[in-house]
Amino acid sequence: MITNNLWDFISPVNCAICGNEYSRNDGFICLPCRNKLKLAVYKADPAEYLSKRYFYFDLLISLYDYDNMVKPLIISFKERDRVELADFVAESASNNVISDLNADIITAVPLSRSKKLARGYNQSELFARSLSKYSGIRYLPMLACRGKREVQKKMNYSSRFLNIIGRYKPYKKVNCIGKTVLLVDDVVTTGATLNECARIIKKMGANAVFSLTIARVNI
Repeated sequence: MITNNLWDFISPVNCAICGNEYSRNDGFICLPCRNKLKLAVYKADPAEYLSKRYFYFDLLISLYDYDNMVKPLIISFKERDRVELADFVAESASNNVISDLNADIITAVPLSRSKKLARGYNQSELFARSLSKYSGIRYLPMLACRGKREVQKKMNYSSRFLNIIGRYKPYKKVNCIGKTVLLVDDVVTTGATLNECARIIKKMGANAVFSLTIARVNI
């Protein structure tokens, strides 16, 4: 059996935040970065977050600010196959947030088929499945993406809400009538994507939709 120390020698691993080599025994990130990375749990009423727009989700929770520590973590998760982040963050969320929500179902914001094929996975789905594993709340895919649209991050605030309309649809028949659904994504900026997904989930019969993201961008 090859130990982690031997694997470190054969194939060194780099910290997802600082890029320095570190021991696999430390997990997803090196010990110095782990000590600096602090949960900054942010809870917001959607009326506050979305200002004058009509909102469908009932609560927005973000675990971290999208700062210089968290940004490379998210990029590593989304673009460099560092899928271990799903468990790393889900464990923290389960210990600090999930137990207070009394959710019945966990689901994720879907990716378009082409983007998921190119990346090989949907990072939000991995996070949602890990949350299910640590919390015991069942994971169900509830939404599907209708296809390619212009990338949201290239748009201004108002355009994001217009571009996202009609992008998602129910994935399959899910009995969520009267249920509380925890909707998961990696990063929230304007809240447009979460709001549109929550609209569909509410239309499917859910009583409440709580949104949880790994990080939030201050705008």
